[in-house]
Amino acid sequence: MLVAQQRLARDIWEETLDWMVEEQGMDELDHDERAEILDYLSTYLSEDTPR
Repeated sequence: MLVAQQRLARDIWEETLDWMVEEQGMDELDHDERAEILDYLSTYLSEDTPR
């Protein structure tokens, strides 16, 4: 899975979500959804998370 291979810092995950909305046509996330997704990604798929 490509997302799992990325291992990005939270700020880069945020930029990725922005890109997905602006350039790829993804629906805008509300604040709580966005925070929950970013919490998950930065906890389990960050550059500091062991593989």
